[in-house]
Amino acid sequence: MNDNDHLAGIGALTTGDTLHGVYMGWGAFPWTPQNSLSVATDYFRYKGYDVLHNGNFNPDSKVNKSGDTMTGALLIGNTNIGKQRVLHLAEPTFLDSYGFNFYTDTNTGLLTLHGLNHGSNNSVPILSASRVNNFVGINKENPATELDVNGYVTSNGFIKNNSSDDYFLMGGGGQLTKYSKDDSYVNSHRDFPDGTLITTNIDYSHSAGDSFLLEIKGNMYGGGLPMDTKVQGYIYADTIINQSGYSTYSDLTTIVAMNINGNLCFWFPRFGYWQGFSVKVIATGGGDITTVNRVISIDNSPEPAGTKHVKIAIHTLSTQTWVNNQGFLTSAYLNGYVTQSSLNNQLGNYATLNGVQTFNNTNTFNQSPVIPNGTLGTHAVNLNQLLDVAPPYHWNYVGQPSITNRRVLREMTWNTTEMGILYLIFQVVQPLKVSKSNVDAEQPWSPSYPTLVGGNGSRNLWS
Repeated sequence: MNDNDHLAGIGALTTGDTLHGVYMGWGAFPWTPQNSLSVATDYFRYKGYDVLHNGNFNPDSKVNKSGDTMTGALLIGNTNIGKQRVLHLAEPTFLDSYGFNFYTDTNTGLLTLHGLNHGSNNSVPILSASRVNNFVGINKENPATELDVNGYVTSNGFIKNNSSDDYFLMGGGGQLTKYSKDDSYVNSHRDFPDGTLITTNIDYSHSAGDSFLLEIKGNMYGGGLPMDTKVQGYIYADTIINQSGYSTYSDLTTIVAMNINGNLCFWFPRFGYWQGFSVKVIATGGGDITTVNRVISIDNSPEPAGTKHVKIAIHTLSTQTWVNNQGFLTSAYLNGYVTQSSLNNQLGNYATLNGVQTFNNTNTFNQSPVIPNGTLGTHAVNLNQLLDVAPPYHWNYVGQPSITNRRVLREMTWNTTEMGILYLIFQVVQPLKVSKSNVDAEQPWSPSYPTLVGGNGSRNLWS
């Protein structure tokens, strides 16, 4: 052994007159903590580690290897070298084959939980959590939203804070009333003896508001058709305009709309025993969610006082069966009859009694038509007008009444001679050797006259 080897050393660590501690060490530098057992007023260390003793050790604060309950935190592994396993949970008999591993990444602040199966760590984590933005992921390595889910999540239930079974949860985190589905109706109790009052949350307190559609379905219990009713209207000018309604139930003739505590309400009387109704009221003004049922209650009530009353007339719809039982005429009973439009088309080929008519072809009348006096040169004239309207001519004889306004026939006269020959004078100038008589040519010709002779004033013409 060389004289330079120091096997042991005992000394004190001081700074000036200040004593830091005493040591008993070995090696070339026995005063260093890793090569000594050192004692001071506030520590007792061996190779730099604290030595447990009654002054600094409480057995109740430690976990027993055999299975005590730990109430504090457990740190396993080195957290200073990037992604590191910090905790492994498994049954003792499957310690290295099955279980769960927690990993932390000090660079990204990400904590992930992986499953250990057959000794292999699943690459996709079951859960992940980021301390940077407080995001949580399911089957995601790096969650990008508050709850980032990759794949399906099955749960026996889910409860949202400040929500209840009266709401549907929306994908964006919001919620809708359970009446918001398009086919959702609010059912009343049965048999309201005083009448049915429907209360909505549509605002009727202002002068102008929503347009609406009220729908009522009813089980009428006593027989007949079920009720199917629809009513529309528009809140405007402190009343309801453009309101109308129809129903399959003939006893429902009026529904009263009114304002009660600022809400639009509807009331109708009792119709019969044990009737019940399903009701939906929607605002139809457009927008994102227009089919949310605005009904908040259906109650038994006599007609309330309220304000801004509007009586909405309800028209009854008829079924084909009801129409058939009324004895109305149908198309089957009208076979063989001519419709007005068909008759008009047929009469278009005939002359009408009034108005100007144009005949393109020759028309033959079996009897003389009666026509008025003509007024234009192209008009047809009747016989009276033909005789009376001709230019006048006058003959006067001794003993002969005045012959006025005669033409053709009226300007002829019969005449006889000593020879028994009848002359018909056609002209003003009498025939030679023939004198006029007072026998008017309008008188019938007698068969006793064998011959007619006419004269032109200068000579006789014999037939």
